[in-house]
Amino acid sequence: MKKEEKGKKKEEERKGKKDRRRKRRGRRKKGKKGEEEEEKEEEQKRMKGKRGKNRKNRKKRKKEKEEKGRERRERGEEKREEKERERRGMKRRRGRRGRKGKKGRRGREEERKKGKKRK
Repeated sequence: MKKEEKGKKKEEERKGKKDRRRKRRGRRKKGKKGEEEEEKEEEQKRMKGKRGKNRKNRKKRKKEKEEKGRERRERGEEKREEKERERRGMKRRRGRRGRKGKKGRRGREEERKKGKKRK
């Protein structure tokens, strides 16, 4: 019994010493506030302000991108419509001659032969 009690006392003493050491370390840290730590705190404050700015800028950029995309899509649609109009115009312009030319070389030769016969 006596040995166990002695052991417990020693353990408690050891724990007390450790706690005291920890407290001392903490005090030192709290007391020492150098220039470096002050600079760090200032920088953190600055970064907090920047965080909000970054978010706002990101939103702005996103809106701009969406607008650009919309404009690009509209331009693409306009171009497509223009091409279709041109195609329709070409079909109208082609007429008979266009169809004859479409047959290729053979068709043209036949037309030539017909012309010779008429002469």
